[in-house]
Amino acid sequence: MYEATFELQGEGLVAELSREFSADIQLWCNDHSDLLYVRSERVASFRDELSGAVGIQESIRQGNQLVVVTDHCLRKEEQTLVETHLADNGCLSLPPLIYENGTKRSKVLALDPASLTAVYEGLRDDGAVTVRAKREIKGLHPDVPVLGLDDVFPRLSDRQFETFRVACDSGYYEVPRGTTTEEIGERLGIDRRTAEYHLRRAENKIAASLADHLTLLQ
Repeated sequence: MYEATFELQGEGLVAELSREFSADIQLWCNDHSDLLYVRSERVASFRDELSGAVGIQESIRQGNQLVVVTDHCLRKEEQTLVETHLADNGCLSLPPLIYENGTKRSKVLALDPASLTAVYEGLRDDGAVTVRAKREIKGLHPDVPVLGLDDVFPRLSDRQFETFRVACDSGYYEVPRGTTTEEIGERLGIDRRTAEYHLRRAENKIAASLADHLTLLQ
């Protein structure tokens, strides 16, 4: 089997909401209604906007996180129907769909690598598309879902990645610490507060993403 992760510039409702509210969204489509897991500093406003647009059956909020069940499937709100290209080429979608700041990521499974190429070409005709990851799956364990590094580790901005990398290389996470945030900032040409902001954002994304998958180790 072969797996690829495609990233597209989203134009539908969910992509627009992720952009407007700087939200990280995971979406599981169930035809009659969808389940969304949302992380945003404006999660209450996100919920209100989604409720007004499509309706909500149920929701659970905890801090900046939200789980929502919509009144109906959001597929018709999408401008680029990935599923159409999958069906035409005998491929499968591996949920969830991932949305972040207006982009949409879709993981696709195929028996033939040529089918992935055909899906890519179809998506490219619809608009800009990037292949984020591609691999061959040679074996699976029945208790573990199909996961790659792209699932477990979050997408950091260039500045967040650079700050986190400098912190690691400089011994910031050693005991005792080998550097300070002020020194990290000096290496990057930014002030201490800015360095701390990017570092905390990176740490929060990494910790939250790993926490979502720790159950695999139990």
